Amino acid sequence: MSFDLLVFDSRLAPTKDEEFEDWYRSLVRWDQPEDNFDPKTSSPPLQNFFDHLGKTFPSMGWSNTGAHKPIRKEGSLARLTRRLFRWKRQPESAGELPEDFDEACFADYSFSKDAIYICFAWSVSEQALHATIEAALRARVGFYYVNANNARPIRRRQDLIALKNQILSASTRKFAKADLFKLLKEDGWLVTRDADDGSRSATRVEEDKVFQLFPRISHTSDGTTIDWGESVVPLKYLDAISVINDKTYNFYPLKFQNGTRLERKNLTREVARLELDVIVAKLREEDLSVALHETANLPLSSPGNAPLRLLAAKACRGEYFDLCEMRDKMKSGNRQGFVPYIKTEHLERAVKACVQLNEDLK
Repeated sequence: MSFDLLVFDSRLAPTKDEEFEDWYRSLVRWDQPEDNFDPKTSSPPLQNFFDHLGKTFPSMGWSNTGAHKPIRKEGSLARLTRRLFRWKRQPESAGELPEDFDEACFADYSFSKDAIYICFAWSVSEQALHATIEAALRARVGFYYVNANNARPIRRRQDLIALKNQILSASTRKFAKADLFKLLKEDGWLVTRDADDGSRSATRVEEDKVFQLFPRISHTSDGTTIDWGESVVPLKYLDAISVINDKTYNFYPLKFQNGTRLERKNLTREVARLELDVIVAKLREEDLSVALHETANLPLSSPGNAPLRLLAAKACRGEYFDLCEMRDKMKSGNRQGFVPYIKTEHLERAVKACVQLNEDLK
């Protein structure tokens, strides 16, 4: 579900509320011939609005270099279906984002000459509402609160200022994802961003273990929820994966783990820190020998990244002769059921990692 807002060029949209409703219903069918992913489709005041709002809530289909990258052309039925199911495109330039950018702030824009329709994630609805009103005031465009009960278009600047003040006086700031990652950095966690989808995670090394958090935050009328997405692997397992796949990793999962959920009506920084301490203590105590054993005995034909995890687990456990036998069979043309992307060089590097990680084999 998304949080939707509309801004419109007051010079072009109907001036009477009854006509505005008919115009709005016609607009959201999105059957106009032009590309509704391109801001240049819109009037100058609306382009000015997008210039302001897009700095905080960039478009899914717009690179921050300023060059438009249309995802694809769509017919009106496809557009309507996409909106009904709230399909979200992946960002085009996640690797260029600032370190503290919250990926939930990517917005789905649809542009027409006289209006811009915007879909935000509910987790950022409050700040999106504030930012949209502020950008509408700067650009001097009209505002329509799509999700509000008995919504009416706001055309006059003084009415929009009154709405802004009303919302500000009623709102209380919620604990956000940016607050959580700031807390993690202060606690010594390394925060990194995925270059493909813009998501952030945090890792931490303690003695012979590596912890990871892949947190998600959501806000509802009942309060704030953090899904921590915590997991832990042996440090030597991470070393083995890096050797086998010939790539350095901050983290690579060993097994599927159910994450911890924290729900509070009024979540504060102090509560989040206490919960974080509990999670770290649990990760410190986890015995990973069972997980290594189970992973090392997965079927060779396991899909996904399981074969790499299998090889790394065997290397960690010192299963040198098993790895050598697998390597030799692969060299002779016997794939032993391995999925296609596993090559002889993976097995050769697994043998190498096994020797490096086990003193009795050196």
